Amino acid sequence: MNEKMSIKQKEALNKCHDEITGRRHTDEELRHAHILLEASLESPGGMLILAIDKEYNYLFFNKTHKENTKINYGIDLAVGMNLLENITGDDDRGKAKVNFDRAFSGESFSIIQEYGDINRVYYEIVYSPITSRTAEIMGATAFATDITARKEAEDSIREYSQRLEEMVEERTADFIKANEILQKEVTEHKKAEEALKEKAAFVFNNPAPVMQAGSHGNVIHCNSAAQRLLKCDCSKNCMSVNDLFTDYSDFDLRKVVPGQPRQFEATVGNDIVLFTVVNDTDTGSYFMYGSNITELKNLEKQLYHIHKMESIGTLAGGIAHDFNNILNSMLGHIYMAKKKLTKKSKAKVHLDFLESSANHATDLVQQILTFSREGKSALQPTHVEPIIKEVTNVLRTSLPASINIRQNINPTSAIMANPTQIHQVLINLCTNACHAMQRSGGILEVKLSEIDIDSKFIAQCPDLNKGPHVRLRVKDSGHGIDPSIINRIFEPYFTTKEKEKGTGLGLSVVHGIVRNYGGTVTVSSDLSKGTTFQVYIPVIQNTSNQEKERRSEK
Repeated sequence: MNEKMSIKQKEALNKCHDEITGRRHTDEELRHAHILLEASLESPGGMLILAIDKEYNYLFFNKTHKENTKINYGIDLAVGMNLLENITGDDDRGKAKVNFDRAFSGESFSIIQEYGDINRVYYEIVYSPITSRTAEIMGATAFATDITARKEAEDSIREYSQRLEEMVEERTADFIKANEILQKEVTEHKKAEEALKEKAAFVFNNPAPVMQAGSHGNVIHCNSAAQRLLKCDCSKNCMSVNDLFTDYSDFDLRKVVPGQPRQFEATVGNDIVLFTVVNDTDTGSYFMYGSNITELKNLEKQLYHIHKMESIGTLAGGIAHDFNNILNSMLGHIYMAKKKLTKKSKAKVHLDFLESSANHATDLVQQILTFSREGKSALQPTHVEPIIKEVTNVLRTSLPASINIRQNINPTSAIMANPTQIHQVLINLCTNACHAMQRSGGILEVKLSEIDIDSKFIAQCPDLNKGPHVRLRVKDSGHGIDPSIINRIFEPYFTTKEKEKGTGLGLSVVHGIVRNYGGTVTVSSDLSKGTTFQVYIPVIQNTSNQEKERRSEK
């Protein structure tokens, strides 16, 4: 029994020993845990740690919290003091109560708030409830980290970001405005470019000669029409306007004012070109628009010649009438004087000579009246073919062997004319042609045909009318006519022959006869190659169709 009791006692002692040893270990662990907790709570890093009960009384706070409470509120904390009573500001007190009440309800959360009476500080606070082993909420803890510096940095960043956004918005608005201006300028530039393209297309596709010159007169570009006219691409050869037109070497492009074009005429080869110079401010250059006025100049010469011949004809006609009256009076008195003389009278010989001279003068007056178209002659439907054959047959018997006659006579319609005058026209033209070949010989060509005159032909011969005409061509291979006198050959008494070999009335009479029939005479000549006269006389309209039928039957 005693042994058993001793064994039980021994077991009890061992159990007590084990419990004591276990408690010692637990206390030791708690002591080590407490030391570690205090070390962590008091460790540097700026974290504020506190614990309160549900009555808001401090259960614990670390040194950092105590120091901050002293700095911000001027209070020395102690365990057991009331948290809400130590917070002087109503706003801070209200925020602390709301947050801890949330923790007392069992919520764990994190929040950033501003606290402090003397110095305002931003904290990031983590709230958690304190629970017992039975899960009863006993209070709450708060772990607060001072984030003032971070908050100020964030605020600075936010302000900077806001300012940056405002600057970006301002710059964006400026950019949008600048872009709108740029777009407007681009649109205007495109319009100007399109206008320039249209101008360029008009200029360089223009069938008339167009050249573009720089401010110093150098040719920048010339279109294909100008290249054909000048026989070169003057822009590639870097030629100046003054080099191209030496007759106008003193022409200064810089004197051409915008809006005030200037013109000048230039002779290019056989063409006469009128250039209009425009100062183009859009391109900063000068455009020269050419117009070939050779035909216009020729027409002007022809019209001038026609007016001159009409004036000369009017003057000659007036003089011829007066002179004819004098001759008639002389012939009358000569006739009366001869009647009073005997056949053997010596004075009769002198009177016969005076009568012959007066009759010759009368013939000259008649030629002058024919030239002036005031001479009276009976007109009738006349075919030119038999007259040509008659004249050429007569000429063959009188011409030297060195001159050959070639005929190309086609049947034509009748013209309203005087056969004797047509004979005179042919004799005068052929005689002049033979005179041009009398030294070296040659070929006399006489051609007759019918031609329909249209508006294009009238542009070259404005004194003709539309419709069918007889065309008589007399061509020689003689020495030709000097260009300096060719415009004077139809003037009365103008001749290049020796004084005793010509009166200068032959071509003027031809001109007067043909003009009296509503026709015209043209002449073309090359020195050392020959001369061609062409006579155009309108046919009788109502017989033209009958003549065509007659020729077709043959």
